[in-house]
Amino acid sequence: MNEQELQDLQKMVEIAVNALEDIKAKDITVLETQEKTSLFARMIIASGDSNRQVKALANNVAVDLKEAGFEILGSEGQDGGEWALVDAGDLVVH
Repeated sequence: MNEQELQDLQKMVEIAVNALEDIKAKDITVLETQEKTSLFARMIIASGDSNRQVKALANNVAVDLKEAGFEILGSEGQDGGEWALVDAGDLVVH
């Protein structure tokens, strides 16, 4: 990754963590994964207290990243709310 890509990635992580904190996510953990897989460079794992909160967490992350100009490649699991995943390319939030 070049310097600009690293700066963009750090900004994505900061936006996602703030979005999770806004909805009171628990156990927020940021993992560096670029050495383990070429699919994404960072993964954020967080927990919610209810299905409703998990849906809100995923939605808030996706909305905030989009508003900052980042592309959301996909999201899954929000229907049931037991788990959710937001794929923003170099960043995955679960």
